[in-house]
Amino acid sequence: MRRAFALIATAFIFVIEAPSIALAAGVPHLTWERSAMQQVAIDSVIATNVTDLDLVGQAQTLKFASQGAVQGREIYRVLLPANFPLGQYAVRAYLADGTTRDYGSVRVVEYQSAGYNPLTDTKTTGKIAVTFFALIATWAAGREDQLRASQNNEYSGDQTTLGTLNTESIGRTFKSRRKHSAGMVSSIALDHWRSDVTIRSARFSSLISRLVSDGGYLQFSLGSLVLFLPVLGLLGGALAFHDISGIGYITTPSLTISIFLVALGVADAGAGFLAAVTFGVLALTSHFFGSAYDIRTFLGLSILWMAPALMANATRPMRRSANDAGLWDRATDIVVGSTLTGWAVHEVVLGLNGFAHLTLPLSAHASVLGYVAGGAIALRYLIEEYVNQRNPYYLAYLSPETTHGQHSTARLITWMTRSLLFLFFAISFLGNSWQLWAALGFFMAPTLIGVFKSKFPNSTLLYQILPVGIPSMIVMTLIGRWYSTWIHHSHLSAASSTQTLFVLMAVPGFVIGILKMFGRKPRAGDERWYVRPKMKFLYRVMGPVLFIIALGMTTGVI
Repeated sequence: MRRAFALIATAFIFVIEAPSIALAAGVPHLTWERSAMQQVAIDSVIATNVTDLDLVGQAQTLKFASQGAVQGREIYRVLLPANFPLGQYAVRAYLADGTTRDYGSVRVVEYQSAGYNPLTDTKTTGKIAVTFFALIATWAAGREDQLRASQNNEYSGDQTTLGTLNTESIGRTFKSRRKHSAGMVSSIALDHWRSDVTIRSARFSSLISRLVSDGGYLQFSLGSLVLFLPVLGLLGGALAFHDISGIGYITTPSLTISIFLVALGVADAGAGFLAAVTFGVLALTSHFFGSAYDIRTFLGLSILWMAPALMANATRPMRRSANDAGLWDRATDIVVGSTLTGWAVHEVVLGLNGFAHLTLPLSAHASVLGYVAGGAIALRYLIEEYVNQRNPYYLAYLSPETTHGQHSTARLITWMTRSLLFLFFAISFLGNSWQLWAALGFFMAPTLIGVFKSKFPNSTLLYQILPVGIPSMIVMTLIGRWYSTWIHHSHLSAASSTQTLFVLMAVPGFVIGILKMFGRKPRAGDERWYVRPKMKFLYRVMGPVLFIIALGMTTGVI
């Protein structure tokens, strides 16, 4: 009863707050170059009450000149001098009744990238939607499989809590059942801190817990020297901001810096997070956050720098028990995990254009960053496997997979934050339309309904036939192509086509997510049909075939 009440209260707060956030995110914002004539248009009915229109900010004021009415709108123009200060300005109208009103904001830049409107680019926005919803479904299935496997993990007893911890024995006395090798450099205090914070922070934020534990695999060999990664994160964030500091708004740093930060985030997601925080603090103190577009671009860069390793682990586990996975399984983890992560990074880079409503310089190098991320992830899988083979107990302690469950209040806050972030990003592609709210509903409904899934009946047949992992990606891509073909022949406008395609792509994931609540698990002692022992040959033959098909379909080769 309390859980249901909490969900209702959360939904009520969201309904009250979300529209205002959506409207705030859609405030008119312009980017203007210096040494150019710029103009704005105001409805003629409103313009009759305007006595003066100025560009105000940075201790500067420029007056607009009226150019007459065109199609029911009054045109005002102003010439920006070559030495006009860069920064944020307001278009301020002085009304006949003595009041003022700001009709929009302007960021003045040295130069700007070409404008970009994702609503008119149905093909790219549709492809990003297919990628997003397909990966969400894949990660959800991977997470469920990992949770199920962790319950039977042979090291689960070694993923200790602080109540039974003897810190004097870290890295030296885990010899009770299995021989292991010690690391090169001792780091007992750092070992204790990482494990402690990982376990404690999981109560209120699974993301923070994961960021803290992510670099633990390197600590086995490097010990305290592993702290150079966070230092590199701080320096990398500062370097990225210095690279764009003369432009005047949030944009992408150079390809070299971007490659460095993506590779650093793969090595240690916590270091990538520190790079994003440093970049954000410097941008904030320099007044670079002038609009919702700047905030979205910054958040997109943050995802690019810190999330690839988290994406890979959600796709295929970085660490497996030696008794639970053989050479074939680990090879599959490496190939699938690295390839899908590289694909996701490629789409994130393209998505930055939609966040900024500009054609950013880095978008031309999306494929390069995808290859870099994929290669770095493959290398990380190999290092994780090496450390896990040398000392599984040490790694299980340092980066425990089983931690305290997240507090219910923190979980509700996480769900609300996830919803608002989806809303904040999606409105940049769809505008404030009914399709935006429908997509949000399809996105969040399985999560909210899933709270009660244990009360639903379970169908073992449904568990066996529902597509998960690579097959689900193939199914969703085929559906996306059918939608695209239908939209293309529907004679809708470009904006309506993009909005409709986006919301339609949310439907398959919603349906699969709901059905999985009724097909949660197989019969006792059973597993999915294609991984049964008698199906091993078929699984090993069809697995690579399906993966190649999925890869070809998502990249457009097939």
